[in-house]
Amino acid sequence: MLNMDMIGRMNNKTLIVYGVGTSPGFEALATKYNKDSTFTLKLNKDGYGPSDHASFYAKRVPVFNFFTDIHSDYHRPSDTYER
Repeated sequence: MLNMDMIGRMNNKTLIVYGVGTSPGFEALATKYNKDSTFTLKLNKDGYGPSDHASFYAKRVPVFNFFTDIHSDYHRPSDTYER
């Protein structure tokens, strides 16, 4: 399951990737395809978390959740598509 919930407001070029431990090879895959990138990856092996991917992981579906971290409009009505 690929989840891109709450992405788009990246700070310091840091991309958080949850679920890299939910399937063999996921961590290596994330690292490999980031090799030529300017992103700093924060890898989290866990498949649980506060987003849609958690219910899939609970059913034993491997997950990747990409997240650019919390910002001042996080989960507020002011977080509109223009931002």
